Parts: sequence; C-alpha cells; structure tokens
Amino acid sequence: MLAEIPGLLTSLTLLLRATNLNCLRIFSGRGGSPIIGPPIIETVNIPPIAAGASHQVVHILRLQTAGTYRAMAAADVNQEVTEAYEDNNAKTVSLTVRESGPDLVVQSLTYAPENPTTADYITFTMVVQNAGNATAGESVLRLDARYVAYPLFWQD
Repeated sequence: MLAEIPGLLTSLTLLLRATNLNCLRIFSGRGGSPIIGPPIIETVNIPPIAAGASHQVVHILRLQTAGTYRAMAAADVNQEVTEAYEDNNAKTVSLTVRESGPDLVVQSLTYAPENPTTADYITFTMVVQNAGNATAGESVLRLDARYVAYPLFWQD
C-alpha cells in the first residue's frame, strides 16, 4: 500500500479481471488521443485459467498530475494463447484526476418567508460544502443582496 504524501492525489486502484489468459498488461497514459506524457506500463504474469473461470489483478497507482487519463488492460499481449476470439483482449477506461485539496461549493441559498414584504425580516440560509479531499481552512462567506430594477439583466 502506498503511504499518503501531503499535497499528492489519493491512490487510484485499477481492479482488473482476466479470463482464460496468461498475461495481463496494464497501460495508463495521460491525455485523450494521442497519449500525452510517458505511459505507465506494468506487466503481470497470470496463471492458467480454466474455462469459464477468471483471475483478478489489483494494481494501485498514484497519478500525481491532474488531468484526463486513459487506462487500458490488455491480455495475452505476447499472443501466446490461441484463442477463439482475438479481438476482445483489451478494455479501456477514461478517468479524470482532480487536484487534491479543498473545494468549497455553495450547495444552497434559500430565504424565508417565501413572499416577503418590506415589513418582513428575511432570513437567508446558506449551506457550504467542502467537496474536496482535504480540510478547508477558515474562510469568509458573503451574502450580497441587491435591489435589481430589471431582473432580466441580473448576472451571477
């Protein structure tokens, strides 16, 4: 298991399952098409697998650069097994890795009463969530209530 290092992304687990194969290669590259940056390639030998059975491989990888990645698991990469179908030996997934750290999101802004008048005190309720993966330090939340003569022209 990888140790947690402050400021780096949390671990990514690639859970791979191979059926009737003798070798499994894991490719992971940054970017869409073509791959940007050097690929990370791990090769794992797997034992013989009986018909209908499967073999699971777990590979833990820390992707330290935020962005879009494509990961591909390719079986029988050396073409050592004569198979009924050779065109189903790979599976590709795309994933987006975010920067680690806090991410403050205003989840809601509500008010009461529902139809206030100029005689009412209006209660505004704001909910802020940290959607990130690290603790957010102290910050300031501002409520800005302005008179808008032409609501059609209001811009957030």
